[in-house]
Amino acid sequence: MEIGTHWIEQMQTTIETMRRRCIAYYDQGGRVFSRIATAVNRGREIAEPAFKDAQDYAAAAMAITDGVDKLNTDTKNTLVELYLGIAVLLVGAGCGELAGATSLAPILDSIFHPTIETLLLIVVPIHAYIVTKKTPAIDDIERRVLLFKACAIMGILTGHLSSKVLSLVPAILFLQPLFLGLILDNALIKTPFVSDRYSYLGAVGVFSLSISVLCAFLPLGRISLAVGAFAALHALFGAVHFQMTTACLHDKLFSVAEASLAYILPLFFTQIVWANLFGVSSR
Repeated sequence: MEIGTHWIEQMQTTIETMRRRCIAYYDQGGRVFSRIATAVNRGREIAEPAFKDAQDYAAAAMAITDGVDKLNTDTKNTLVELYLGIAVLLVGAGCGELAGATSLAPILDSIFHPTIETLLLIVVPIHAYIVTKKTPAIDDIERRVLLFKACAIMGILTGHLSSKVLSLVPAILFLQPLFLGLILDNALIKTPFVSDRYSYLGAVGVFSLSISVLCAFLPLGRISLAVGAFAALHALFGAVHFQMTTACLHDKLFSVAEASLAYILPLFFTQIVWANLFGVSSR
């Protein structure tokens, strides 16, 4: 009888302890969710005005219609240097994609898991941005070398993760920023397009699109609709980037590293998505 009574008391004690612990866990979970909700609300209060300001700034930038020939010499030289530099970075990225999908593929297969490569693809541009932004002593040559290495590494990882990017012919990516720089530099190539901004951007888009499709015909042996559509999207993105960059230059918010990464990273992301949707694997 005593054993049964003792056993019942132990069960009651255990149930009561479990009940109290459940209540404590429930209260703790409620406090955590309350803190999360508070943080989300605060983040929303900060993000919404920032997004609205960014939206208004982008709309104002896209509304700029002044002819590019009216830009002062320093601004024009900065833009030419920026886009020719981006063209060089995209050459490195294109070569990296070709190497990652072909010659380096067996080596990368034996070293990296796709998850690690994906993480590296995220970490590499973040590291490049932090180094260029937080290191005041870095000079122009070191910055260019760092960005080129980052683009080449990102290209290798992208090409290895998805060989479908080869079907978009990454070797032609540099044409859009190249024409943005060359046509803008009217002292190098005399053109009538710089007197009007829309004529300039339209000429850059037409030239880059036409030559991209023709150059893509050489390795593919056919006119690719996916390549043509991606080249048109690239031309549109280049025009938007040019408008935003000129607005930042006007407002003294310009940074070469930030402008370069703002061009390359969305292009990489769009290329990966486009290749997986419409590309063909080379393996």
